[in-house]
Amino acid sequence: MAFRATKILQSSSAAQIASVGGASAIVDPTGTVDKQRFDRFAIGTVSSTLLPVLAYVQTVSDSDRQSYERTIGKPITEVVNGTLVSATERSTYLVVRYVYPESATSTSVVGFDLASEPTLALAAQAAEDSGQAVSSAPITSQPSGQLGFFAIQPLYEPGRPTDTAADRRAAFAGFVSSLAPAQTILSAVLGQLPIGAKVLISNGGVRLVGTDAIPHHGHSVTDVESGRRWTVHLEYRVTDLATVWLMFIATIVLAAAVGPFLWRTVRQTAELRGAAWSVRHLGQLSERLAMAETRAEAIRIILDSAVLVEQCLDGRQTADDAAVLVVVVE
Repeated sequence: MAFRATKILQSSSAAQIASVGGASAIVDPTGTVDKQRFDRFAIGTVSSTLLPVLAYVQTVSDSDRQSYERTIGKPITEVVNGTLVSATERSTYLVVRYVYPESATSTSVVGFDLASEPTLALAAQAAEDSGQAVSSAPITSQPSGQLGFFAIQPLYEPGRPTDTAADRRAAFAGFVSSLAPAQTILSAVLGQLPIGAKVLISNGGVRLVGTDAIPHHGHSVTDVESGRRWTVHLEYRVTDLATVWLMFIATIVLAAAVGPFLWRTVRQTAELRGAAWSVRHLGQLSERLAMAETRAEAIRIILDSAVLVEQCLDGRQTADDAAVLVVVVE
């Protein structure tokens, strides 16, 4: 199960990276990105992935800051104590220019400088150096406060060489970036695991997200995906209440069948051996039911046991009785 959960996480992470991988198509021959081209790309990406919002990020030099701020109609900002304020002066800014979809929350980050946040700055630098999409370390997004990681894809002018670092710097046209929320990733993982699974996902030894009930036992699997080291810790126990009731009722029915048998045959040695077998079988039945992972498996176990009890009790407990039990529980 832990291996399966890790594969689900890998698929989710890889899908986020792949979804922004084709973003260079939004750069026109002059090396610019207009809002219409960005929106067309973003609509398809947001509608088909776990990414809730997509952003286009431009590089702005300090010498161009004032004119750029006039163009976007607001200052370049950074986060200080959870509040967006005017960004500290630096030689280069990585500024959010467009977002999709637009909302009061998403548009509030237009003008935000990614370079002001060390985690995002490192990821952006890694993406620019490698020429490939990368995932950031876990980070709390502002202003939404969502924990997750950012997928960042560098963009280049079409037709320009990108073989070397110098080529990529010359052809660089910005980034496409998005937060992959940790809770959304957890939901994707839990959606493909049995009900009642306890999950904890960490990145590089730092907790990212987990269920309310933290796993204390179970299994852990660690793997590397999108440049990040992910660990999934999973613990699973059956918590299906219908199965629990099925176990309870089956135990009572079998106990009721065995009880008169014991009373009637208490003085007969041969039948005492049969009674001992029945008690032992009842204990084994309880253990097998406790290990059942599905209701169907529990029903099968009860039906099998009913046949054995029928043989032992001279027809007092039949497979038909067990079938009635199944119908009542269902």
